[in-house]
Amino acid sequence: MPNNITLDDLAGMIKEGFDEINGRMDSRFESVDKRFDKIEGRLDNIEGRLDKVEGRLDKVEFGLARLETKVGEMDNRLEKLEKSHEELKDIVHSVYKIEIIDLKKRVEILEKHLGLA
Repeated sequence: MPNNITLDDLAGMIKEGFDEINGRMDSRFESVDKRFDKIEGRLDNIEGRLDKVEGRLDKVEFGLARLETKVGEMDNRLEKLEKSHEELKDIVHSVYKIEIIDLKKRVEILEKHLGLA
């Protein structure tokens, strides 16, 4: 039995094949588009979270810079206090030394006066 296929029949079969492939590709593209949409959503979520973390990090860095400044100021004040303490210690030491010498002389005078020396 001879197959009498006309050009119109052949064109129709080719069209059906292309339509079927086109339908499959459309279905695949829709599936891929949905997956990309999910990925974009996740990336947007991650980007938002990173923005929040970056903001918090900026606050931490600012706070740390302020702390470093405060520590530097406190260190300077402590150095001044230590220097003042040393100066006061030297002054007190010299004053008491003079006071002790003076008291020692007075004791010697009293001992001579009382005949104990």
